[in-house]
Amino acid sequence: MAVSTAAIRFAQRQLKQSGAYSASVDGDLGPKTEQALSNALNHQRLLLHPKHAEAILSGSRPRKLTAYIQVCAVKQTLEVGPVDGYWGQQTQYAFDCLIYQETHGQLPPPWRDEPPASGNPNQWPQENESALTRFFGAPTQQQTTVSLPFQH
Repeated sequence: MAVSTAAIRFAQRQLKQSGAYSASVDGDLGPKTEQALSNALNHQRLLLHPKHAEAILSGSRPRKLTAYIQVCAVKQTLEVGPVDGYWGQQTQYAFDCLIYQETHGQLPPPWRDEPPASGNPNQWPQENESALTRFFGAPTQQQTTVSLPFQH
């Protein structure tokens, strides 16, 4: 996996801020950055997914970097899935949130609109069978019940 210079610089800034890294923030994933990542991950070992901990700690520099960014996200209560050192969509979203927080001093607003302060202005029914039946009516020949593989 190719890691971005932005991710390396972010990790170097975080490591420097915590006192775990004294070299320059240069965006180079070199031996000094790797050593700081290894030390930080060893100190945060309990946050690593047990199935992946050894592979992360003995793994490549990009995997250590990814795991460190995942640990940073977990500490900010951002959902990244298991801390496994693999960069996926959840890690990318969490990284974007961490960069936003670093720039703006707070996490970004939720990606969904906030519920209206006035409650339920359109008077939509509650999401349970009895309320939906009262609102839409009982299922007829033109309607059918669909079992979904997830809660809706």
